[in-house]
Amino acid sequence: MATQIRKKRHERPRKANRQALARRHSVPALPPRDAEGNYPAEEALDVIVARQVIRRRQALGWTQAELAHRAQVRPETLSRLETGKHAPNIATIDKIDRALRAAGA
Repeated sequence: MATQIRKKRHERPRKANRQALARRHSVPALPPRDAEGNYPAEEALDVIVARQVIRRRQALGWTQAELAHRAQVRPETLSRLETGKHAPNIATIDKIDRALRAAGA
């Protein structure tokens, strides 16, 4: 039985979709492309900003709570930003950027 399960796992297609990869690496997935192959600009920008914040925060070894405290924003605000589903305002991004730059990220 164990052999059969292993075979099934290896038979899975190698090409993983964007959302599965994003979940595996805990970053938001880019939105689906339109008929012309382009990403919707606003949604894609939210995800790109989220990915940059996550990458920089993780490079420092900080938790969301620690970055939120240092940037003087609510942890809920940072969490919403990092999901890529909510667009942050410029003041919030500026606070987060200043906190990350001050730490060298």
